[in-house]
Amino acid sequence: MPHQFERAHPEASTHRKQRSPPVRAKRDAGDAHRMAVARVSEALGDRFTWFLSPIRIKAVAEDLRVLHRQRDLDLGVVVIAVILSALMRSSDTEGRVRDAFAIYRQIHTEIDVVDEAFRKAMIRSADVLLHLLQEWTQQLATLDGRPQLRGRLAFFKDLLLTDSTAFKLARALAFALPGSGSAAALELHGVYSVRAQVAVSMTATCGAEHDAPHFQPAWVAGALYLWDLGCNDYARVIAAHLAGAFLAQRLKDRANMRVVAWHDAKGRRHLAPRGPRGGLPLLDDLLARTPALQDGGVLDLDVVLAEAEVSCVVRVVCVPTGGEDRDYLTKLPRAHFSPCDVSEIYSERREIELLYKDWQGGCRPESSPHFPRHRTEKISRVT
Repeated sequence: MPHQFERAHPEASTHRKQRSPPVRAKRDAGDAHRMAVARVSEALGDRFTWFLSPIRIKAVAEDLRVLHRQRDLDLGVVVIAVILSALMRSSDTEGRVRDAFAIYRQIHTEIDVVDEAFRKAMIRSADVLLHLLQEWTQQLATLDGRPQLRGRLAFFKDLLLTDSTAFKLARALAFALPGSGSAAALELHGVYSVRAQVAVSMTATCGAEHDAPHFQPAWVAGALYLWDLGCNDYARVIAAHLAGAFLAQRLKDRANMRVVAWHDAKGRRHLAPRGPRGGLPLLDDLLARTPALQDGGVLDLDVVLAEAEVSCVVRVVCVPTGGEDRDYLTKLPRAHFSPCDVSEIYSERREIELLYKDWQGGCRPESSPHFPRHRTEKISRVT
């Protein structure tokens, strides 16, 4: 019940003792900040203690105009609690919120915090979290000081893997983020650096978007790029070649390029027989007319790619794997990498697949209490 203020007579005000407003005790956040830094150091290591300093995070929030005035909740500690709760891998959104809330109360013990106030603070911290993620990603993407790749991969400046993944969303979001295999989905198109061990670029679209248009890399000379059939584009292959980058991708079954030469098991090069007018034979025709290429073994050929009056010679290898032929289009030099090497190196794409699997396990937006599934309701798309 709200407090009822007494109406005093004006003449009586001089006889009554004036009451001063209560003085609110100023709480020292130093202990909470020191506890937050200790928790960050314990969970993530000392290199994050400055980056995730509560004072620094609050300064970032002020720069982003997220924090306009001081509140009871310390936004720097809120952000740290949210980040630490992500390491606890709760099974759903509600669980992660409760984990973050529990961590905040463990760190900032001087004030009582209600659940609703913390949830509102989490919502305000979204822009800060995104800014910190982008800032840290940019730092990791800088290869200076990063350890070199080892083994056969030491030949390359970096190994850059591209792939996409879809996060299934609640059906209520289908009007804004339509999916392909589900009513609603968020698609992430990323490039992962094995050397930096971080996604160096990430684009978010609806789940119905195709992969290829969203893979527009800033080519790194001397780096090896691996991508799957979803990003198959000969113009992209030529662009990588002209930029001095290496590449390897799966080759579609219907691919039928012009063949310059083929290499036998001993490494001898055999020029492909030309047609009556001097034209290079197509891949399918050469395979059908050349008995040495019909034994079902490994193939290693030089082919020509042409796009918009620009052409280059690239390598096609076929490696039988598990009773199935695996065809690859690559620029890996034959002097250093055999066809089987190409197949094994291409399998390194599992690194970005494991990254996405990790993200999928930590993010389950379809289970958020804020977006019910609405199974029985009809979805109407807003145009």
